[in-house]
Amino acid sequence: MAGGVVRYVPLSSPADGDTATSSLGDWTLDVDKLKSIFNSKTPMLVLNSPHNPVRKVFSTDELSAIGKLCVEHNTIIIADDVYDRLTYVPAKLMATLSPEIWNLTLTVGSAGKTFYTTSWRIGFLIGPERLVKYVAAAHMRICYSSPNPLQEACVLYYQLAEEMGFWERSRDEMQGKTRRFVQVFDELGLPYTDPQGGYFVPANFSRLKFPAVSPLG
Repeated sequence: MAGGVVRYVPLSSPADGDTATSSLGDWTLDVDKLKSIFNSKTPMLVLNSPHNPVRKVFSTDELSAIGKLCVEHNTIIIADDVYDRLTYVPAKLMATLSPEIWNLTLTVGSAGKTFYTTSWRIGFLIGPERLVKYVAAAHMRICYSSPNPLQEACVLYYQLAEEMGFWERSRDEMQGKTRRFVQVFDELGLPYTDPQGGYFVPANFSRLKFPAVSPLG
């Protein structure tokens, strides 16, 4: 896009991640590898936490290291925090770490993910005015037929969620569903990564044997 080159920095997985159940704390960011791809022409970094699909919540130390690099190189941060209300471990938002990091960060949120209404396709972005103004200029040309009544409903949801105890109830319900899934995986002997947030549970199904021809045709 606009002549940019996308470079990925993979997470370091646990050594026995393919054969044994692991914690997402065992998945780590190689900060030195991240440093090695930064240069004076690095305009933007995109970070997703809780990570999709791995479901890792980046630690404060990891976020601070990333933020420090971006400040040093004046690199804009796109913080994809659409699952920020569905974290099962203590979590920090990138933009809250320091004024310098806030000044470079555009935080992406999703009412659809937060309130389980993904088909509504309603999201939002928060950041310093000097960055948001460019997003707003592009937004008015690429978004059409936005569902205004649903947008109004989501604003009301956010206003009422705290007093209604929605955040805690939502988190508890999703953790309960997660536990039901991993109980089955444990019974079947399937290794998985215990998620720290979000909707999904990464699991390895390679031990299961399926017929070459499905009886359903």
